[in-house]
Amino acid sequence: LVRTAAEAVEIMDEEDIGGPWALIDLNGDWHGTEGGVAVTAPGDVGRDPEEVFKDLVRLAKFHGIPFNTPSEFPRLTVKPLRALLGLSKEELPEAVHRLYRAYWVEDLDISDSAVLGDLVGIEAVEKTGNPEIKKALIEATDEAVKRGLFGAPSFLVGEELFFGHDRMDLLDAHLKGKL
Repeated sequence: LVRTAAEAVEIMDEEDIGGPWALIDLNGDWHGTEGGVAVTAPGDVGRDPEEVFKDLVRLAKFHGIPFNTPSEFPRLTVKPLRALLGLSKEELPEAVHRLYRAYWVEDLDISDSAVLGDLVGIEAVEKTGNPEIKKALIEATDEAVKRGLFGAPSFLVGEELFFGHDRMDLLDAHLKGKL
């Protein structure tokens, strides 16, 4: 049984069906660059941010996942996303986990270059201004909008989209060929 996004990613990597990681910007409603399409997750329309965080704290506690409400939300995540694009596929899982812990557990400003450099390496931070890296993030965001992704965790296996922690059992069954 797949319990967490990390476990799903591990299975997808082991089975070589994970494909590239999709890096999206979670700063509120995010917009694709084509047409300025606003994408909002179902159920989040008009929700009070305090209620959303209350729910996230409860959910994290239930699953034993470290989580603290950040003192500033949202923070700019464009630079961290670009830095991740400067890493190899093999480096991504650990780097994503370090960024998660820094933002959602330790309340660090992951948009700060010094903090980001400590987390993913100064070489990756230096690449964030590279036009090819910028273009890659724009293209990934456009593709995510085009394919209907709107938040995390989202898993796209072929053309099948699985969104949300409550769909992990369905993802597990799909990966095992039961759906």
